[in-house]
Amino acid sequence: NDPNILFISFEEMKKDLPAVIERVSVFLNKDYSKSDILELANHLSFKNMKKNAAVNKEDVLEAMRKINGSEKGSSMRKGETGDWRNHLTDDQLKRMVEWEKLQLAGSDLQFTYDLEK
Repeated sequence: NDPNILFISFEEMKKDLPAVIERVSVFLNKDYSKSDILELANHLSFKNMKKNAAVNKEDVLEAMRKINGSEKGSSMRKGETGDWRNHLTDDQLKRMVEWEKLQLAGSDLQFTYDLEK
């Protein structure tokens, strides 16, 4: 409940990026026009961020690949929500939910696991 902390999630951004940008601008006491917000939303879209060399760190990954022979990869994955289901076991999910309840008690941070369709 600290007024200097704003929680936002990837799921919120996927659902309505312009609304999240507007929330952040209010939090930072900045005033942006609707067209500025839409321009920012386009610039900050996952598709455009994935193409942005300043963000995707392909240069760092390539340097690491040359050093340690790792496979070519990306620091940015699919840009989809819910993919955790393909990577976490039921036990891992249970432990994560238990950790959240204990560690986040008293905060207003809540995780969104599924977006309404």
